[in-house]
Amino acid sequence: KKVPKPLVNVLTLPAMCEQTGGNWKIGGLFWGGPLHSQTVVDELLERVTEASKYSSTFTQASASHTFVPTPEQPNIQSDAAINQANSFNSTPELFPTSTKAIHHIPTAKRLTGILTSMSLELKDVPFFYSLPDLASTVQCETPRYAQMEAAITNAGYLVSNFHHDPTAVKTNAPDTL
Repeated sequence: KKVPKPLVNVLTLPAMCEQTGGNWKIGGLFWGGPLHSQTVVDELLERVTEASKYSSTFTQASASHTFVPTPEQPNIQSDAAINQANSFNSTPELFPTSTKAIHHIPTAKRLTGILTSMSLELKDVPFFYSLPDLASTVQCETPRYAQMEAAITNAGYLVSNFHHDPTAVKTNAPDTL
């Protein structure tokens, strides 16, 4: 029995970009769904924030390389205790309460910034624009993010940063803007 060939979407484009007059550059497949779960991002942000509150109260025991709780800080569960508690957890949760031990996170400020950026970026916009690349295309100086944000917002469209690239914007504005 002959197996049917899969359907292939063929993209038909003009020879050159109508806006820039340049050649097309097309990448492969893209994921059009959400890039992350907002529930997970919110929980991680909460944990990093909580860990940051207690990080200054940690003292390290020199011989055992374990953290010793101070009176102002809650007791910290060991990884073994967390794993044991998880094995008896009968109600599955995204983040079981027993694993919410507070640990020092050296990169807490960076994580807070990335997670906050992820929380604030537009969720239903799959692509982003690099401001330096846009400026290079039209041969002008790269605008500051605040300038581009104001221009897009004043035109009636939504705009946000892109967590992976601080020089990029995500917007629902049409390419012709």
